[in-house]
Amino acid sequence: MSSKVDEKRITLIVSTIIILISVAYGIHSYVTRSASPIHYEVVQIDHKICSMPMVFVMNSTDKVEKVTANPVNYGLDIASKNEKILVCLGDYSDIVEVRSWMEGPIKIIIFGLKRGGSNTGIIINPKEDLEVYATLINESGEYLLPLIKVIDKQRIIDLRGKVNIEDVSYVKIYAFPVSIEFNETNIPSDDYLLKTVKIYNGTVWCRLDSKRIPIKTKISQIENQWLLVYAKPCKGGYVWFKIGESIGKSISFILSCEENG
Repeated sequence: MSSKVDEKRITLIVSTIIILISVAYGIHSYVTRSASPIHYEVVQIDHKICSMPMVFVMNSTDKVEKVTANPVNYGLDIASKNEKILVCLGDYSDIVEVRSWMEGPIKIIIFGLKRGGSNTGIIINPKEDLEVYATLINESGEYLLPLIKVIDKQRIIDLRGKVNIEDVSYVKIYAFPVSIEFNETNIPSDDYLLKTVKIYNGTVWCRLDSKRIPIKTKISQIENQWLLVYAKPCKGGYVWFKIGESIGKSISFILSCEENG
């Protein structure tokens, strides 16, 4: 009698293991299944505009050689679908391989690059969720460099502004549960800092993924929080935006310290 019970237990255990393996394989197949190849175009750039791989988000009518006239459109790490993206390869213009796979609904693209060549770029016109990386191969080894993430436009907060303040090279972007006033002795805490953005010729362009902004208080939803664009603790040196009113929109601003501010 006991031998039959043991056989049933063994059969049940084996069946359970098989089911678990099948479920695990199914999950893995969903998370890391193969992807269709990425469509891209290799182009020659008239002027050297970068030494390391760098991303430029362009208008659909832009020509590659015009990118040099507007350096503020590089440094973005978020693009929306159907925007034209130029990846300037710089001194890593030897494309060794291109790999792609799916992680859930997101296509992962990795360009394997080696030193060699110059003034080469890659044009991508994404129509799906992407994360694009470069693997830089040189005498010191391999390095993974994140390039850009492509998401729905409705998730993006697009911040574009002018900064007319002397001796300021960067603006800082924060997320706060409430808006408050700042002065020389009361400055924003970096606990709330999202990113630091360089000013080019008095211009700033920054994008945020609204789904990746941390909620800093338990009682506040992301839509009820505030974005702070901060250059200097003077009147006019920073500006507040309600996050819920900024998602999916392009927001313009001007930072300029008012007299006696």
